[in-house]
Amino acid sequence: GSRQGLRPTRPVHPRVHCGNVSRSGDPHGRPIRTVSSALQAAAWGYAGTIGKLLIQFGAQIVIARILGPDDYGQFAIGALTISLSSYIAEAGIGSAIVQRKNLDAQTINFIFSLQALIGLFMSLLIWIGAGLLGHYLDSDPQAILVVQIMGLACVLNAAASTPNNLLRRALDYKHLQFCQLAGFSTGYLAIGVPLAVAGCGIWSLVAAWLVQSSVGLLTVWAIAKPDVQFLFNHPDRTTILRFGKHATLSNIANWGNGNGDKLVIAHGFPIAQLGIYNAASNLLSTLITQILSTLQSVIFSATARSSEDPAVVTKTYLTLLEAGCFLMMPLFVCIGGFDDALLQGIYGPQWTDSGALITPLATGIAAYGVTGLLTPLLWSNGQIDKESRLQLLSASLMMVVVAGTAALSHDVVATAWAACAGLWARLILISYSIAQWLGVSPKRVALFIGCGVSASGLAQGLVIQARQSLESRDMTGAALLAGLILVAILVTMLVCSVLTLIGPEGHLRHIAIRISTRARPSK
Repeated sequence: GSRQGLRPTRPVHPRVHCGNVSRSGDPHGRPIRTVSSALQAAAWGYAGTIGKLLIQFGAQIVIARILGPDDYGQFAIGALTISLSSYIAEAGIGSAIVQRKNLDAQTINFIFSLQALIGLFMSLLIWIGAGLLGHYLDSDPQAILVVQIMGLACVLNAAASTPNNLLRRALDYKHLQFCQLAGFSTGYLAIGVPLAVAGCGIWSLVAAWLVQSSVGLLTVWAIAKPDVQFLFNHPDRTTILRFGKHATLSNIANWGNGNGDKLVIAHGFPIAQLGIYNAASNLLSTLITQILSTLQSVIFSATARSSEDPAVVTKTYLTLLEAGCFLMMPLFVCIGGFDDALLQGIYGPQWTDSGALITPLATGIAAYGVTGLLTPLLWSNGQIDKESRLQLLSASLMMVVVAGTAALSHDVVATAWAACAGLWARLILISYSIAQWLGVSPKRVALFIGCGVSASGLAQGLVIQARQSLESRDMTGAALLAGLILVAILVTMLVCSVLTLIGPEGHLRHIAIRISTRARPSK
């Protein structure tokens, strides 16, 4: 293909090929970013998210019922290691493809080359250093081998970063979700479940993980067709690497906020308790991660130029805060009222010790989700250094609190509550810091969070009452869980509707009116 874009003086928008269709942005390298394109991207994103959730949850149910807590505990060690290493391998510079105002082929080549090199280095480092990790966590030889094999995912994920981000820049979530669905369905349904049924144990999870990454890599390259070559020099490398440094620090801190509690439990508690904790946490974090991964990406892509209009940024921030507090927060706090009905209904009776963990984990995930809606605004508006400092501060405080609680209490439930407190402190810190940056009154932020907390507490009380009522009618297992899910959805819709109608500022109400107006058939 032509490499005329290698001349840095001539910025071009990368041609993202989707089959036989070439998708280019405007002549200046700026992807078209309109409300309609963002909504369309979000629609495709969530269509794929629903598919991934169904596939992942279905496979997890089958595999967890076969394997049990011990195997899940060993797999958790590998998953923790690879998720952190993949953040480092991505080097934080992949997002620069979406964020940069003008993008040329030289920049794409430089980012791709650097990520591929770091990904390969991280895979080798994991293979060599897995023994030291196993010694620290007092793991058996099989767990060490699991970590070493799973380390291959670092180089696979790094190689997929550039074409994935080219599709995100073009807001082409239709093809992006197709690639991810292909990886999930092949890895978990075609490989993971059959291997688990065949008695392969923990290796069914390892194989599913690696096949998912491999198929996702092959399909995104086949669709995006990035015209790249290795290049390790760039005239603007200082700016790119500075962006990457702050993005990497932010990602590592974000990993600490989401996984620091698991790392503490992996070191100080039996492997079976880690397996139960990880299964409960993953069930909730998978749901919030799939929701946020699409929404964050769309917010980041659609608002990457909005720093030119502070009023737009402020309105977007308040709208996202309102959506998080009025919808996401009540939903996950409601799930906290499920108690042991959640994991027993999904994974079976061997997960009976998980009940007391659900409330603190779900309550913490509620705060994690609201925070996740807000942070893309900092990335897209050139405030990534500010975001990385906030994330590092909150992660450091969480690790201290969680490690201290675990050491003093020797109780996994108390450790879960400590992690929950850390996530809520993070929400308060980041939401108030963004408000200060934008000149928004702290009272407005407190009003949103206060309304969300009050409504969420009331909603959880209703779910607990419903659970007790259903249990008194001898409902158990999947039937009880299905009833609680229905109640939680209805209660969340009711709470969100009431808060949207009588809310303090009405941002969601205005959006709902606009959507309903567009949906009306023209006469």
